[in-house]
Amino acid sequence: MLKKHVVIKAKKMNIPKFDYKNLIFFSLFISGLIIGLLVIKKDVASINNVLSSIFENYFIEKGKNEFLYCFINNVSIYIILPVTIFILGLSAVGIPIILLFPVISGTALGIIIGFLYSAYYLQGLGYAALVIIPAASIIIATFLKCCIEGVFMSLEIFFSITTKNQNKKNINEFKEYCLKFLLFLIPFFVAALINAICFKLFGNLFLFI
Repeated sequence: MLKKHVVIKAKKMNIPKFDYKNLIFFSLFISGLIIGLLVIKKDVASINNVLSSIFENYFIEKGKNEFLYCFINNVSIYIILPVTIFILGLSAVGIPIILLFPVISGTALGIIIGFLYSAYYLQGLGYAALVIIPAASIIIATFLKCCIEGVFMSLEIFFSITTKNQNKKNINEFKEYCLKFLLFLIPFFVAALINAICFKLFGNLFLFI
């Protein structure tokens, strides 16, 4: 009688690699966010006065404008971020400045959300949740990717200059860098559209607008 042999093949487990680049830049952003919230918590009168004036004018103007104008205005503001990082990435010394951008953007968002709560309480948080955060989440995720690409491109340029190694590989990397940033622009346009839609849908719910 023949014996049946059962052969069990051990399958190799593919453990996903942890992306430390995303963690580093997200940590920088969160650090900035905390700094921004702490700045507002300190209740600095000069900062609050300036922000009150800015937001009052912003709400008045945005409430008057048509949807298309709001969208175009958002685009003109949002694309400053990827364009700036793109230019810095083409500099051999752009890394320190790029590393500051997640902190600065986090601080700005923290100050905005903190101010909205301190000035308008639950209505301010509601405005942030319905109008600001949906678009901001897309912007932040894409912006951090821009920063990562900018840092690595700046490193490539630095090493190319210091080692005097400029070849076809550098040209291909530059083309790939440009293509990535062109694709990165798409989420910024989407975020501008979402912000304009959210403002028109929910803006009238808040008494301060």
